[in-house]
Amino acid sequence: MTKSKLWLFGDSYVANKRPGTWIHKVAKQLNCTVEHVGEDSSSLEVSAWELHCCKNKIAHNDKVIFMFTQPHRITLKGKHFSVPTLEALELGYKLHPELDEDVKLFKKFYARFIDDTYLKHKQILLEGFVTYMLEELATDKVMELDFDGESDWRGINNRQGIMDISSTIYHDKGYSDEDIRKQYESQQYCASTKNMTCWNHMGKPGSQWDIVDEVLEQLDLSALQD
Repeated sequence: MTKSKLWLFGDSYVANKRPGTWIHKVAKQLNCTVEHVGEDSSSLEVSAWELHCCKNKIAHNDKVIFMFTQPHRITLKGKHFSVPTLEALELGYKLHPELDEDVKLFKKFYARFIDDTYLKHKQILLEGFVTYMLEELATDKVMELDFDGESDWRGINNRQGIMDISSTIYHDKGYSDEDIRKQYESQQYCASTKNMTCWNHMGKPGSQWDIVDEVLEQLDLSALQD
């Protein structure tokens, strides 16, 4: 019998499927092969487009995880930019020279043209588009994630806040907000430079930051179960 496929769309939280990551463990638990993963620092518009391109390939017995990233992430000419990247620079991280000028220009562009109204409109339109596509898939085994588990554009709180879960676990372990922020921003920096792997922001397997098993204990995977 052919194994079901696990399709993931979104940003760095669903971009790494290497052994020890939560994606690798979920695929093993569901007896699936990982067919598609997200992309570090990806924007909502890119994730939506990738789902659009893949939707007709997703079979009735496949599983789908969609991570709704934040609307302030913007993709321009194939390059992902975001506010966390700018914040990482403020913490002292140095970008590769070929990215330095791009980020400086993005900072000016963002400050001049982007406001909360634009971001809200973008979020509502893209989340509506994604929700429509998810409901039209051949499979009904779909799990939605976002950062904080907030209500979606329909006012329905059916998403799980994976960053909120991770942060709570780190707090319970005694890490401060500043510790967590530096860990997150350093991984955001790694995603921007593509020099290192983000490990889905749950720590490198085996390191002091590794919280994959604790996160999986709190994630509700019932929507993906047969």
